[in-house]
Amino acid sequence: MTFSYKPSRLFVCLLMLFCFPMACAQAQARKTRHAPAKAAPAPPSSELAADPAFHSVFRNQRVAVWRLELAPGAETQLDHRPHDYLILAITAATLEMTSGGAPGHQLQMQPEQMEIMKGGWAHKTVNHGDSPLTVVEIEPLAPLDPEHAVCGLTAHSCKSGEIGDVLGEYTESMLFETGSAILTKTEVAPNAAIPSHERKHDTLLVAAVALHLRDRPGDTETAANDRDLQLPAGEVAWFTAGTRHLLKNLGPQDAHFLLLEIK
Repeated sequence: MTFSYKPSRLFVCLLMLFCFPMACAQAQARKTRHAPAKAAPAPPSSELAADPAFHSVFRNQRVAVWRLELAPGAETQLDHRPHDYLILAITAATLEMTSGGAPGHQLQMQPEQMEIMKGGWAHKTVNHGDSPLTVVEIEPLAPLDPEHAVCGLTAHSCKSGEIGDVLGEYTESMLFETGSAILTKTEVAPNAAIPSHERKHDTLLVAAVALHLRDRPGDTETAANDRDLQLPAGEVAWFTAGTRHLLKNLGPQDAHFLLLEIK
């Protein structure tokens, strides 16, 4: 699984003006992820719920998750996204984000690759690949503010690094933390489990591949409250802050998933 985030043009310019020379050189070496210049006048945009290309996967008061499927050459409507959002590629994808006919921004993504995109601008998504594509868009409803990350993204690497058990049966790697969210990549070997621990924040589990997990709430050995999670790639499960959970991989392959903690 790969992950990347590139700052907006405004953010890079601020770095060039105010940072030390070495930090400036590092900022200039990064590519930008930004909203392309808009053509005038732009046609009216729509919400994702009104676009037939998008299918709602999950929504509550904290996060919205959408599945986008496009045939080769197909495009979405001109859709408005008020918040920063994450894109998880389920298949290989060659995408262009374009606004009102202006030059667009292109992404080449491999399965399990993730990107952060800036919100606040309306754009179409076009499939320029030769095959159908599937991606999942994850939109926290609180400001993600990736330009001011605590760690990861444009900040220093997260100190937690990669943790797991001594046998290597599971690993958890923090990818980034901002003022409103923490994203962790998790891999669990077949028949292995992540020991029971308390969820400090509301947490969204996003399957990067097809998963079969057993969710055992609390610290008990009883199976009475077990939850069977059979999730196709791109499907999600929700965990409430303050609850304890043990997750065991019941599938024949390594389980790959993301945990998005929402503060």
